[in-house]
Amino acid sequence: EPAPARPDLKAKGDHEGHVDEYSFKSGSVIDLLKELKLKFEDELTEMNTEETNAINAHQLATKARDQATAAKQASHDEKATTKGETEGALATAQADLQSTQQDLEADSTSLDSTTKACDVKKAEW
Repeated sequence: EPAPARPDLKAKGDHEGHVDEYSFKSGSVIDLLKELKLKFEDELTEMNTEETNAINAHQLATKARDQATAAKQASHDEKATTKGETEGALATAQADLQSTQQDLEADSTSLDSTTKACDVKKAEW
């Protein structure tokens, strides 16, 4: 159905006074949206920066922990090697001590018998 025709205006020239002019009211909404866009972009940049800093801090902490673990392992290995060498040297020293003590005992026995033999010969002469 066709749209009804507009009635003829009775007050000619008065039409403009009865028609409200459209005023563009979305200007503040567009400005608000532009401000929100800028705000969100700034927040995104800030979040990305914080995330990058957090990732870098985590990587540094992980690297420091790995280095500390490696240093601890190296120190442990060095101490184990030193302990093994020291225990080997101790065993050798104890064996040498025992051998020296046996030699001393044998030499003391030999000295006693020699001294007695000398005393006997001295008494005979």
